[in-house]
Amino acid sequence: MRRRNIVKVLVMMLVLVMVIGSIPASAKKKKVTVSGSKKKIEKAIGKSKSAYITISSAKDKVTIPATEGSENKKLVIDCPNADVTNYATFQKVTVKAAKSYTEAAPTNTVVVKNEDAVIKVAKTAQLAIIEVKAESATIIAKKGSIAAVIVDKKGADVKIEASKKATVGVAIQKKATVEVSGSRKAEIGIVNQAEDSTVIANTEVAIQTEQDINIVANEGSEGTVLDKANDAIEANIENNTNDVVIQTINGEYPPVDNPNATSGAIGVEGL
Repeated sequence: MRRRNIVKVLVMMLVLVMVIGSIPASAKKKKVTVSGSKKKIEKAIGKSKSAYITISSAKDKVTIPATEGSENKKLVIDCPNADVTNYATFQKVTVKAAKSYTEAAPTNTVVVKNEDAVIKVAKTAQLAIIEVKAESATIIAKKGSIAAVIVDKKGADVKIEASKKATVGVAIQKKATVEVSGSRKAEIGIVNQAEDSTVIANTEVAIQTEQDINIVANEGSEGTVLDKANDAIEANIENNTNDVVIQTINGEYPPVDNPNATSGAIGVEGL
């Protein structure tokens, strides 16, 4: 686990959030709702002067093509029965309802409001920002994709699956449970900012916490690192591996007689 790479992704995420948040919305508040073929969707996005486009469809598959003029528009997905794939760049995408949503544009901010949402990040996504505002969601990062996940719903249950060479940075902003799984060749980093959140690790992950945290380290998570912002932070660790879990404080190893050290380890590499 190259921890510095994870930190870099998290910084990129925060910078991009601030940049996107500073983009002014169009003065035109008229909302346009469209359903139908890929061609009709493209026409509605490209020709409409509205700042708000809603795609509502009863179909089982919906494709949103890359469209000139989409960048300053906001998109709402309301397709409860559909697998939706988006190739266009918007100011913001809100997933209100979908069977699944695949982000295939290079960069988008996706707000997830759909309960039990399945959000897929395609390899074409250079940096997808996924903001979870639902009680449950599954984020699937495909091979080579980069995703920044913001957990912003108290009590949320978020599952993250990362394929080989995927990079995923997670910011837990409200108390939640985040479970990570996938390839050990993925780069996964979590920054916890909410007291008493829980991280379930089924694969290697770098965790930084600013608040008390619960960690379940399952088989396959060997190599995981927990770095605490200060030594007053409590970490409740359930270690189901054959190694020991070692905590660091601001990147430094605690003394060998530190009462927080467990018996035998999750290895620490790259610190």
